[in-house]
Amino acid sequence: MQWYFPGGDADEFEQTIEMRLRRAEAWADSNGRVFDPGTTQEALRFRHDSRDGRLGYWTPDLVREFLTEIVPERFTGGIEHYAHVPEALRTWLRFLEYAAALHPLGSSADALEAAVDECAEDFPSAFTDPGNWGPARIAAEAALASGINPASPGGFERLNAFMMDENVRYDRVASATAIARQAARQVRNERMPALPAAELPESQRIPTLAGDAAAVRGAAAFLDWLGEGRAITQRGNLRKADAVALVQLIGTGDDTESFTSATDLPVLNWYVELLLGTGLARRVKQRLVPVAKNARLARDPHALLLAAWEAEPLWRPRQPGLLAPSRSEGHYSFLRMLIEALLGTNVALPVAEVKERIGAAATGGDDGPDGLRHLAVSLTLHPEIDHVLTVLHRLGAVGFDREWAPDEFGLTDSDEDVSVRLTELGRALVWAKWREAGLTAPVVGELTGCPAAVMLVNVVDYYDEDTGVEEIRRWLAANGDDPGPLLEGIAANPFRTSQSAMLGAAADAVGPELLDRAGQDRRLAPIALMLNGLRGRVDLEALLAGTEAERAQSTLGIAEQILEMVETLGPEGYVESMDDMPREAREGMARLIAESGHPDQWLVDLFAAEIVPLMAGPGARRRTGLEDARNRAKHLKRKKKRPKRRR
Repeated sequence: MQWYFPGGDADEFEQTIEMRLRRAEAWADSNGRVFDPGTTQEALRFRHDSRDGRLGYWTPDLVREFLTEIVPERFTGGIEHYAHVPEALRTWLRFLEYAAALHPLGSSADALEAAVDECAEDFPSAFTDPGNWGPARIAAEAALASGINPASPGGFERLNAFMMDENVRYDRVASATAIARQAARQVRNERMPALPAAELPESQRIPTLAGDAAAVRGAAAFLDWLGEGRAITQRGNLRKADAVALVQLIGTGDDTESFTSATDLPVLNWYVELLLGTGLARRVKQRLVPVAKNARLARDPHALLLAAWEAEPLWRPRQPGLLAPSRSEGHYSFLRMLIEALLGTNVALPVAEVKERIGAAATGGDDGPDGLRHLAVSLTLHPEIDHVLTVLHRLGAVGFDREWAPDEFGLTDSDEDVSVRLTELGRALVWAKWREAGLTAPVVGELTGCPAAVMLVNVVDYYDEDTGVEEIRRWLAANGDDPGPLLEGIAANPFRTSQSAMLGAAADAVGPELLDRAGQDRRLAPIALMLNGLRGRVDLEALLAGTEAERAQSTLGIAEQILEMVETLGPEGYVESMDDMPREAREGMARLIAESGHPDQWLVDLFAAEIVPLMAGPGARRRTGLEDARNRAKHLKRKKKRPKRRR
């Protein structure tokens, strides 16, 4: 069961909701906890629709946002119907802990419970405050007040007519405000891709690496020249003579043969912005003076570079693209992050490819007639991308495989021959800034102090095969080289699909002998058999023709495959995927599950209670089975598609 969906795949995420809710409800019932599917479903969507998309990442601030903003905005009705919501959220957070799905970089379950307790006091007033309602709730509350019940037969149609009727009075100003609030949240939550797990330089090496950056050396030379302050022009610019001296001192390469103002020297002007943007200097009347309280940045190259990352003017080109529209606040930081995400794979990319991929993302990949899209992107985005790459290079974050000089209008063909990649320092800086912003940027080796189950869940979701193997091996080295806790952590997970992915990742790191050991554990034996089959170590179909013991093994492995599909797709989704299967095969499948002795009795019972009636066959009997199964299901049906299988 995934806890992160790359690219924000909404369909794949939505189809997993039902089985998450069912497992959580079963756990809540067995532990005497309050469970509400509506609250849990909204909590899942709240995290999936966030900027980072990590379903298990929660902090006290996110708890407060959910209880005092999201729930009041989206849930309609009186507080008496929703007084249980804080307690239901508490249950979900504890279930995440039980499933080893609370992200280790988020807050602990205890800290989150304390946040729920604190927010529970504010929840009733936040819920009933019309200023927190969303546009749909504003209209729905007005409809309820007029006697329309959307839950009654035909109520939804009457609600739609009510909302479309221009003569109906409900607060459209408040509705417009709510729409604007939702739009602002959507902008804030623009999904950023996860950076891959990466090896970062040792912390003691970072200051040395940072000290070699051109921006750090240039800032130090500028400050030495500045001394206690220098006179500037009435417009706040450097004097021409001082500008010439600084160009030579810093080595900016600006052409000083003929210029009318220091602002005509683009690189030197960037260094002025560097000092101003990081707070190392400021303008006081007609003087440029150092700022004593920020002098520490001059002594700490790493801190200076991190401060430069936050200075928006540094990322804004003096002359945006020829046809570029007016840019919003944060546009260039967002553009920088897109470039960082592309380079985060630690693979050198041609500069031309970086531009092409960002251009395709900006325009939906439509070339348009006669290459007009390429021309438009070249004139608008390419100069901006050039500038961001140039700044990253000055900060020591990227390196080029040969000399690269961007074209003023972004139309140069030389990009084809130049490749760019993140440097060691660049990885340290980019990963630090992304994590500071609450985005996903795993670091190899950071999970060695986590419980085995938490480590494996995160490896499965955020690491590729190579970095995952390295992370698991480091965890083993730090925890006595005993794979026993890995198997215990896997067996304790409530989701079969999670157990399967975790065991597969652990076997990649430890070796196939781990699957043999897992095969001795009744809880994990079916998964070990299935994985051995998928990896070519056993032939489950051939075992069916063997001894009684071999047939039992084959049955277990096949049952595991079937039940994992059920867990992924849900009962109705699974049956839909089996539509073309002959009736005899469906009946044989039902017998196989019933006789398999599979250890997950909850899934076996679900198969018998809901899937067998759904597969009862054509005609009245199957329609009856479908109706009965739907009546038993406690959660809304959602459109499902079969996801990509991951092993």
